[in-house]
Amino acid sequence: MKKAILLVCVAIVAFFAVMFVVDYDHGGFQITINNNLDKDVRHLSIEYPGGPKVITVSAHSTKHVHLVPDVHGEASINLVYETGQGKQSTAIFGYIEPGYKGEAVINIDSLKDNGELDLTIKENLDNY
Repeated sequence: MKKAILLVCVAIVAFFAVMFVVDYDHGGFQITINNNLDKDVRHLSIEYPGGPKVITVSAHSTKHVHLVPDVHGEASINLVYETGQGKQSTAIFGYIEPGYKGEAVINIDSLKDNGELDLTIKENLDNY
C-alpha cells in the first residue's frame, strides 16, 4: 500500500514537472522570417517590450527568433526596417498583454522601388 501511494506521488510530481517544462518551452513568441530575396536583409529590427532585437537574414534563408516580451500592460511587437529613405514599420502582433503567446511567419518577397520590403505576415496569437 505504501509503495502504491509513493508511486502515485512520484507520478503526480513527474506530471507537473513535464507540464512546467512544456509550458516554459512554448511561452513567448516564435517568429520565423523567410527571406526570398537575392540579397541579405540587414538591420531588420523586431521592436517589443524588453527589446529590440536586431537581426540579419541572409539571401534565400530562414531565421527563427524567439521573444519573451516584458509586458506590463498593453503592447505590440513590430518589424522595423531602415529603407534608406526612412523607416518602414509593420505590426507583427498589434496587441499583446501579459500571458499572451504566439507564432508568426514573415515572408519577404521583394524589394519595392522606394526601398521598402514587400512582405506578408501570418500570425497566430494565443491570448491565454
